[in-house]
Amino acid sequence: MSNPAIAVSIFGPIRQGRVELRPLTLFAGPSDTGKSWLATLIYALYRHDERASRLVMGADEIFWDFELNKPLFPEQPEHWLDCIASGEPIKFTPAEQRILNMKRAEHLSRLRFELGRCYGVTSVNQLVQEGCDHARVNLDLNFPGADLTIHQLQIGSEISYAEEPTTGLIKAAENLKFLEDIQLALEQPAAYGSILAIAEGVRSLDGPTPMFRAGLVRLIRSLVHLISSNIVLSPKAWYLPADRGGIMHTHAAMVSNLIQNASNHHAEPAVLTGILSDFLDSLVRLARSGRLDDRVVEQIGESLEQRVLGGHVTVDSGEISYPRFYFTPNGWQRSLSLLNVSSMVSELAPVALYLRNYVAPGELLILEEPEAHLHPAKQVEFVREIATWVNAGIRVLLTTHSEWVLDEVSNLVAEHKAGKPSGLKQQDVGVWLFKKVGDKGSIIDGIDWDLNERGYQANFFNVAAGQHNRWVVDAEKIEAKQ
Repeated sequence: MSNPAIAVSIFGPIRQGRVELRPLTLFAGPSDTGKSWLATLIYALYRHDERASRLVMGADEIFWDFELNKPLFPEQPEHWLDCIASGEPIKFTPAEQRILNMKRAEHLSRLRFELGRCYGVTSVNQLVQEGCDHARVNLDLNFPGADLTIHQLQIGSEISYAEEPTTGLIKAAENLKFLEDIQLALEQPAAYGSILAIAEGVRSLDGPTPMFRAGLVRLIRSLVHLISSNIVLSPKAWYLPADRGGIMHTHAAMVSNLIQNASNHHAEPAVLTGILSDFLDSLVRLARSGRLDDRVVEQIGESLEQRVLGGHVTVDSGEISYPRFYFTPNGWQRSLSLLNVSSMVSELAPVALYLRNYVAPGELLILEEPEAHLHPAKQVEFVREIATWVNAGIRVLLTTHSEWVLDEVSNLVAEHKAGKPSGLKQQDVGVWLFKKVGDKGSIIDGIDWDLNERGYQANFFNVAAGQHNRWVVDAEKIEAKQ
């Protein structure tokens, strides 16, 4: 899987920044600099892509007019392949352009809805930095030998394209050395066959055989999706918000209140962000969901429980199929309600449940403040568990204020460089520092791993140094008085 990148400007609290989503991505920095804000955008784009993929993949109406009973695209769309192979812009017919315009409009409408839902706003212009007319969001892909912007949006009173998405495909054709790389860029299953083989088959025959024709239709469908919808982030993302422990304690009351207010015409409608509503929905579905059929994921979930939590989290659906959560400490026969366990267990219980029931390799897990309610020693243990998830193929994004979290990630990269079997590859880790710039918002800078600087440094030590210096000054005054 390629590492997509998100670049934003004048977006909420963020003045300017670009991050690359690597297998392990960390957002670090002071509070109120936009770490969760950007994480929410990434989640919304993933959710939109996931839903759009389900809607359009296999949708024959893209290519066939059922009312007129004729194809919408030309009978022989092989000219698309010729244009791509030669690096020339694709020459769209009027019919093709109408279809692309229709798909773009659908794409922007769905994206506007998903952004509003995830942020809990009624208008997307509420996502723009105060005093500015519009924000920009770029979605970039890393192709072999080139970084390519294929998706450039302008967010104001509405969402529009700041740059026509067709140019992304044109640039891709110019930058890619082999036609097979287009298949990699589209992230299509290998069963679709080699694009090069399809192209050669079309050129070598008077007319495409049914096999080549079927492959070509799949290729054209993929290109339509790339041009009109830019579906590049799927398959799926999961978001575990901050204060997970509090939600685990109150989810039943929250859901009950929502149901009661739904039938009360005089009650103010409850407003939840999409992040929170999706989390609550996932908790409710645990009552009837089965475990993932993946032994690797099962093992890393069990490892988290045994090594960090010191026990096992269970779900009891009860008679009404609403989940109740329990924790059994190691060596105990009796289980405890999550209402009666430590804040650490309440905070990490949903993480363990997500790993056992939802998150699969290749998917993205966004975890806010992994250090919450954890002693520094437990933070270190937890980060080491997260490294096993990444090495098992789960993509992870963390937002953090913790020096211990960053230091342990630095140590894990050092372990790999030292040749130990544990650890993380440096190219699999991306650390991004969010910094305030006066009252103009924040900027985002990448932090490189540096052997001389002891890995990744986000200037958290300045706080400790300031505390130490104050202690020294006061201690000297105390000694002078004695």
